[in-house]
Amino acid sequence: MTAHKVVEPQLAALIETGDVSFEYKHLVVLGARSQWAAEANECAGDQDMFWAYNSMLFEKSGKVNFTTDNLKQWAKDLGLQTESFNQCFDKKTHVATIDSMKADARSLAIQSTPTFVLNGKVLKVKDYSEVITAVKQAVK
Repeated sequence: MTAHKVVEPQLAALIETGDVSFEYKHLVVLGARSQWAAEANECAGDQDMFWAYNSMLFEKSGKVNFTTDNLKQWAKDLGLQTESFNQCFDKKTHVATIDSMKADARSLAIQSTPTFVLNGKVLKVKDYSEVITAVKQAVK
């Protein structure tokens, strides 16, 4: 089971209570295609569809190549305003944002996904349920 299916729903409940804030950062580990996916995800976020697009990327991961054409088609499939999305993507609007996220990851020696950081410290967990346990302990 993937991290987002285990951790995301439980974190959402903690976020709703206001006890926890959550920040998602892309980590480009697979070259250009990862970079494109991160940029596309941010462009979807400009239309308040970050999480829908992100979930779709996870569903397609390992099954379909993240080509520029596919990334644009998936935006269309999700009902995004394609002209705005394509313009954002083609102009590389979010490259600086992604580069900043990569620099943050390097500063914490993060090299793989998913990695969870709690209060500025990388969590060393063996199981995704340990992430929720650590977060709940930090809230107390």
